[in-house]
Amino acid sequence: MRKNGTYKTVLGYALFGLLAAWTMLVLFRFFQEHPLNLRYASRLVRDYQLPPLPTNTTKIILAGKHILLAGLLAITGMMAGRRLLTMAGAERSEDRAYNRWRILQELVLALGLGWGLLMYLTFLLGTVGGLYTWAAWILIALVLLLCIREFPSLFGDLRAAFVPDTTEGSTPVTRIGLAVVLVMLVMLAIIALAPSITHDAMVYHLGVPRIYVDAHRIVAVPYNLFSNNVLNMEMLYALVLLVDGFIVANLIHFIMGVGVLVLLYSFTREHFGGVMAVLATLIFFFNPLMLNQMPIAYTDIGMTLYFMLAMICLWRWKTEGGERWFVLSCVFAGIFAGMKYTSIYGLLSVAIMIAAAQLTSGEGRFARTVTRLAVFGGIVALLVSPYLIKNYLIAGNPVYPVMYDIFGGRWLMPRQVERMLAYVDSHGMGHDWRRMLALPWNITIFGKSGFANFDTAITPLWLIFLPALLVIRPKPAVVKWSAVVCVVYVLGWAAYTHITRYMMPMFPLLSLLCAYTIISLTEKAGLLSMSFSTIFRTGAMAVCGLVWFSFSYFYPLRVPSEFGAVVWGQQTRDEFLTMKVPNYAVFKYINENLPEEAHIAFFWDNRGFFCERSKIGDSVIEAPIMIELVHDAGSAAAFHMVLRERGITHVFFNQLFFLKFPTYRVSEEDSVRFEDDLRVFRSFLSEYCEPLFSATGATLYEIRA
Repeated sequence: MRKNGTYKTVLGYALFGLLAAWTMLVLFRFFQEHPLNLRYASRLVRDYQLPPLPTNTTKIILAGKHILLAGLLAITGMMAGRRLLTMAGAERSEDRAYNRWRILQELVLALGLGWGLLMYLTFLLGTVGGLYTWAAWILIALVLLLCIREFPSLFGDLRAAFVPDTTEGSTPVTRIGLAVVLVMLVMLAIIALAPSITHDAMVYHLGVPRIYVDAHRIVAVPYNLFSNNVLNMEMLYALVLLVDGFIVANLIHFIMGVGVLVLLYSFTREHFGGVMAVLATLIFFFNPLMLNQMPIAYTDIGMTLYFMLAMICLWRWKTEGGERWFVLSCVFAGIFAGMKYTSIYGLLSVAIMIAAAQLTSGEGRFARTVTRLAVFGGIVALLVSPYLIKNYLIAGNPVYPVMYDIFGGRWLMPRQVERMLAYVDSHGMGHDWRRMLALPWNITIFGKSGFANFDTAITPLWLIFLPALLVIRPKPAVVKWSAVVCVVYVLGWAAYTHITRYMMPMFPLLSLLCAYTIISLTEKAGLLSMSFSTIFRTGAMAVCGLVWFSFSYFYPLRVPSEFGAVVWGQQTRDEFLTMKVPNYAVFKYINENLPEEAHIAFFWDNRGFFCERSKIGDSVIEAPIMIELVHDAGSAAAFHMVLRERGITHVFFNQLFFLKFPTYRVSEEDSVRFEDDLRVFRSFLSEYCEPLFSATGATLYEIRA
């Protein structure tokens, strides 16, 4: 027995030594590729200015208005969701203290369900030409009126949710961790309140809803590929634009991020206690994707929220039974599927977990599994069908722009589709078996801006600690279940486009698994010796702290002075946007100087959110369709005639983006063809256009008669 105990002790120390060596290797290579940039940090400290005192009453009132409107939409969503949950029989427990973590989950469940309802109601308004401000306010008022009976219980739950946590498991360390999260949330809220907007939001997350709102209905948006995707988030943003502006849209995405944090914390707290809940929340939150996307109107955090809602409902169905939880899981999966085509990875995960739960349930397993999957597929198809029908009616392709070889599609040309598909396939660092085996390493160490490097960085904590999960025995059922979901999701993602943010919906579960591994390893270290447990705990805290610091140290230095000035200080909206948005000066010139009947063709740009004139343009600048129009014309004179016949009066050409995002060429022949087309386009600009205004590498031209 003593020999066996000695063997296990030696093996334990050896495994911890191997983990320490692996940790040092990962951190060394990670910070080689992602240095802390102390020169940048020192410059931030040197140039740091205290936030201006909030003396501008108008701006303070405006910021308060944005917050109140976002809060009103959140309350509307929660009340509608609570009403739907009550109708579905998903009643709440009466024991408020004991079920506090369930209360938090159900608040977010209600918010997600209610906002999902608003997405589809706004889509319905768009189909009947009802996208007016008065119609939006009537819709909100009707929802509040019909769900008014839910307000007392909702208010009670919100009050219970904000009571300080003094239960067992709340320690000074956990309270400090939650305080850090709160401070960072305040920083991100300041960014959300600034007129901060990004490329994709200007092209379609907000750009397409703005077109719909201006037309008061859902209309065709020629050449903007993303206008004919699934658009659940964009429908919610359309409702926001009707009642206010894009800053409230930023706050909506921010609230969704808070919802994901609450779900992760409360779900982990319910199953594993306060320390692990805080640790999982910090691991997830201090990721560049989460920090960068929360304060802007995007889609990925919304997808993360709805995937988590589907997973939590599925877990409750698996462990508690009750058809309502299965149906709710399918509904959330359907809303999730209506946000982006990349939801297919999550849908595959949900389907496999449904099948696994049913196949292990007893007699008649196969038949019940088929029935369950049919119900799941039917609900998801029902919730996605509005967009598939819209796409077919507008573009002739229900899943536009994919499956072009089957359905075709308006505003698409074969060479452009070929370039686009080749460009999508080129993302990441390769799909051969060696690269696929190295994918966890590559995506962590080499992940950075640019699609060749997966387009973003992620935390190295997953790569450091998750391999140790394989040797931890025993594992709770929820850990095994979460691990299977993550594996299925990653395999689906790895088979297609290697863009990291497309994996974001499973990041909370990865963080839960990572936190469980760290806590379990701490307990295993305690079995070797208490002093070794202290050493491991200190080392793990140091590793986590270093990683979190590297992703967040600049926020307290940049955010108050850089974004706070426009929120409550002396900087104007135009000054901020001129500084932050490339070519904003050109858009401002267009709005102030061009006649209302002007019609603009955008080349190598389609960030049309700030352009208040009619326009057409590419939404995929790496595989543009506009240059195909030049190719079809064949000459500068013919292209001039084509544009004049289409009523185009002006051309906007972004030379900077043309150089920054070179068109993807599929062959040498394609490259020669592109250069010929480009010469025709430049001849057209010089012979048939008159430059009117230039700024930051972009020029607005007027087409000569």
